[in-house]
Amino acid sequence: MKKIAALIVLACIAMMPFAAMAEPVSVTWQEVGEPFVAQYELKGEAVALKDLGLMIWVPADLVYTETEEEGRYALFIDADQECYLAVDAVATEGMTLDQAYENAVANGMKEPAIVNINGIDALTYANEESNIGQIVLVDTNGNMIIFSFGPIDSEIGQIAYTVIASSLTPME
Repeated sequence: MKKIAALIVLACIAMMPFAAMAEPVSVTWQEVGEPFVAQYELKGEAVALKDLGLMIWVPADLVYTETEEEGRYALFIDADQECYLAVDAVATEGMTLDQAYENAVANGMKEPAIVNINGIDALTYANEESNIGQIVLVDTNGNMIIFSFGPIDSEIGQIAYTVIASSLTPME
């Protein structure tokens, strides 16, 4: 039953718009994330990604891990190294969210959709080849911020993806 609920919420997040100009599906922490946290009795905390001007809620099972990878802003991984969240910043100067959407379609990503998460327009899709779900933001300079969640073929991965994705909030 929990897996069915996770899939329903993921489908809401990744609903494909009828056209790139369609109003994005709106997702909020109060409507999606908080009920999920309560339903699965998750523990965690809000984490500030200060340089990016964003906040996310990260389950306690995912721990910040140091990384030297170029372009990698943050990496959170569980103790068994089975579930993770990577946050990458990619310089693409001039990229728009619509162009990122077109790239996702052209590259065969599953169910690309422009959604509004807590007031932030973002692109969501699944990369089945890599077994990850991704959320892409485009900053004011046209650079991409990519949140990658994996694995998406497991229940714990789907839960983490849903909770973290719905928590993406601009810092005040």
